[in-house]
Amino acid sequence: MRILNKRGSALMQVMVMGSIIAAIIIMLMRFAIGRTSNMLKTKRVIASKAYAEGCIAQYNAVAVERALDGVPPLLDGSNQEKFTCTIDGVTTDIYIKWGSTNTGLGNINFIIDTSELD
Repeated sequence: MRILNKRGSALMQVMVMGSIIAAIIIMLMRFAIGRTSNMLKTKRVIASKAYAEGCIAQYNAVAVERALDGVPPLLDGSNQEKFTCTIDGVTTDIYIKWGSTNTGLGNINFIIDTSELD
């Protein structure tokens, strides 16, 4: 009669269970890291939007003052105006592109680079 060695099957069970536990741990780590990176990205986007809206508000205040004084927008040859905005010690140039239509000012595009913000 032949005696079967059970050590091989025990080692195989340990290897399979170790692989399954490692896969579960990797999934949990990916979830945690992904969630953290998404929250940081969302924070940057919200900060950039708030900064851009603050710059646009500064420009609007200056534009209203100029309009009340009868001064037109400061346009260069490309129908674009440059405005320097400072919020919380961060200075950024805004480029305002004025569109043209037969009625009113047309489309106004605010071009703000917020990639340098923290």
